[in-house]
Amino acid sequence: QVLEDLLANDVDTMELVDVQRQSGDSKIITLAQMIRRGEFPDADWFDNTPDGEVFFQSATNPTIFPELISNGLAKNKNNPPTILTPYRNPGNTSGVDTFRYLNDIAQNVLNPGKKDFIDAGFKNSQGQTERGRKFKVGDRVMSTSNYDDQIVNGTLGTVERVVKNGENMMLTVRFDIDGQEAELFMPQFPVRLYSPDELNELELAYTLTIHKSQGSEYDFVIIPLIRTAQMN
Repeated sequence: QVLEDLLANDVDTMELVDVQRQSGDSKIITLAQMIRRGEFPDADWFDNTPDGEVFFQSATNPTIFPELISNGLAKNKNNPPTILTPYRNPGNTSGVDTFRYLNDIAQNVLNPGKKDFIDAGFKNSQGQTERGRKFKVGDRVMSTSNYDDQIVNGTLGTVERVVKNGENMMLTVRFDIDGQEAELFMPQFPVRLYSPDELNELELAYTLTIHKSQGSEYDFVIIPLIRTAQMN
């Protein structure tokens, strides 16, 4: 409200309109500007984007998500698509566009098979333990806590090993550094061992919230558009 009041009182302002992360003729820029104006193009507009730069897939239910992820993987097997969503929690919807739901789907597509895994429960916002999450060898994950000066909240990594320690299963994660994706078992990348009690400091990272992704760059992203919201 403070910012709105300032703008309403003829304070000098400057609007940043130049986009530095895309080429000047990018359809991504055009689409973003249209959405800001409350517009959305028809299907023909997407068909005419150069080199298939922007795709739009209409769907009536979320069962199409695995197919979209597989299509993105087929385009670049060495760099799977990242899924972005505004939502962590279901709110008053079914929750099919949320961070955790989309991560589960992406994990099944991008890291399938019966690999070594830990089945970890998690606490919801009410402090209740909900269904387990599987962390499997090869999963992309994200730290949700500040561990040291290299592994902080938001640092991405890859599950390297699942090891048995007495009665407990433990997890080792090799983390990215300086924007370079971690290579497993390579000592130049930081590693952390997670006990069962520490697994709440780790999340799958096939899907990220748009908030968490700000400042990052991706070759291919999928954004589910299910809910509507008023943008001021």
